[in-house]
Amino acid sequence: MPAPMFSIIIPTLNVASALGFCLDSIACQTFRDFELVLVDGGSTDATLDIAHSFVPNFGERLVVRSAPTAGSTTR
Repeated sequence: MPAPMFSIIIPTLNVASALGFCLDSIACQTFRDFELVLVDGGSTDATLDIAHSFVPNFGERLVVRSAPTAGSTTR
């Protein structure tokens, strides 16, 4: 797979209530030459479950990283 034109980076922490809407919006885009990088800071809700449920929509273009002590390093 060639390198994507750009990356969308989403830092998350306990945002299960909003993440589905965010990822649905991105999945509906017709331009597909991007990668989606989701960096989680140690969520204790369903954030990671929701992120992983979108793998069929994005395939190899979705990268999910979980770093419990990420804090401000994702900024």
